Amino acid sequence: MGKALLVLVLGSGLVLTKQLYNTTITEERTSKDQRAYQEEVIAREIAASAFNVGMGELRAYGDELLAGAHAFNGPGNAGRSGTYSTGRFAGGEYTVRADPTSGHSVRIVATGKFGDAEYTMHDEYRVYVMIAERGGIVDVSFLESMAGYCSAVFLEMYTMDMEDGDVPEPIMLFAPDNRDRRTARPARLVWAEPGTQLNFYIAVDQNCSMRPSSRMSECELREYAREYSYGLTGFDYIHRALDVEAGNLDQAHEDIWAFVEKRPNKRNVWRVGWEDIHNTSWDRPGSDNPVQSLQALKMYGYDGLGWPDVDGKGYRVLRDYGNRPDFSDQVIEVGVISPYDANYQGKLNQYYNTQDDCGEEHDDVPDQPVTPPPTDDDPDDEPTTPPPTEPPPTEPPPTQPTPTEPPPTEPPPSDPTNDFACQCRQNWKNPVLHRPPGNESNEQLLCLPDPATNTHLRKHNDIVLACRTN
Repeated sequence: MGKALLVLVLGSGLVLTKQLYNTTITEERTSKDQRAYQEEVIAREIAASAFNVGMGELRAYGDELLAGAHAFNGPGNAGRSGTYSTGRFAGGEYTVRADPTSGHSVRIVATGKFGDAEYTMHDEYRVYVMIAERGGIVDVSFLESMAGYCSAVFLEMYTMDMEDGDVPEPIMLFAPDNRDRRTARPARLVWAEPGTQLNFYIAVDQNCSMRPSSRMSECELREYAREYSYGLTGFDYIHRALDVEAGNLDQAHEDIWAFVEKRPNKRNVWRVGWEDIHNTSWDRPGSDNPVQSLQALKMYGYDGLGWPDVDGKGYRVLRDYGNRPDFSDQVIEVGVISPYDANYQGKLNQYYNTQDDCGEEHDDVPDQPVTPPPTDDDPDDEPTTPPPTEPPPTEPPPTQPTPTEPPPTEPPPSDPTNDFACQCRQNWKNPVLHRPPGNESNEQLLCLPDPATNTHLRKHNDIVLACRTN
């Protein structure tokens, strides 16, 4: 009896000890899981805060995306890193970098770290390119044109009234060639209405069978391009600057075979560079090797260190390679010259003089307006002539007591959103608070032209901001 009781007591003790051990292990595991979860939450908060700061700084550069990318990435294209030491995020680390995904878009990538947890988030900032903010002459010139293949340059114009599925008629501006065309001029004068989305593409003739004779005069070359039947079946392939669909102009994005870049500090001027070799193995969106990937070249530059060099116009410097992507085979500069621009009449006369010399009829353009567009400094309701002045009184008026000066007022607090809206208005665009579908809490400030604004208001829960002046 005594032995049985002893065995029972010892057995109960062992069971209780095992239960206490299991409870301790479970509590430790629960505490560890809870700690890991808390670290993950904090890492996400750090990434989100760093991302918001980074995206805000990039927007401050406006259309100057290359300058913004340089500010973020610095030497070696490594990105900014450091410790985010405010509030409960003390001790956490973040990294922010700017990855150029095209000539006119940048992806902000932010990574937050806390303890053993790491979280990365990203989003893209893009500026709209080749949209005629005002009606004007579409002026095109070559910056580089020396390649093994012959390429013709075509223009497509997508207008705001086009329905989904509509395809604009292509216009040949330059006949197929692979010789130096830096002094060549378009075969016709083209006018773009306000809000028109321009798109260019090269049609490549690999064996140059359609190249005009070198003995042709300038007028004969113009006629060759003007009389072309627009059929593309004779070409080996085409490389577009943008992927555009009528009715969805705000969704236009850069084609992998082209590199489209806005000219810094210059409105309504862009550069388009093409790769004319059609090597589909270079379509590698997940690669980080610029020698073998068109996407990696746009993101990392020729040497993998970004785009540190610019030319005299502020464009990224392009290089020439024979057996790897380079975007320098055919390079044009595109501008929309409005009647309000100082050089409009001179450019129009230049086109008309060439047409007169070649016996061509003048291409139609709207009559030049006689009044300038309204600006914030010159509103419509402001009188154009000063009001008549009253004649001076014959007797001096009675003296009035000198009023006491009011105490100085403090300047109103800065409002970054209002500052953004006012700056956007000054650039003839609309400040839009964009709420991405499915993630409306991630609000973004966009500076958009009229056509893109209309599309955003129609498809998203966006609003146009007001500019409040003091």
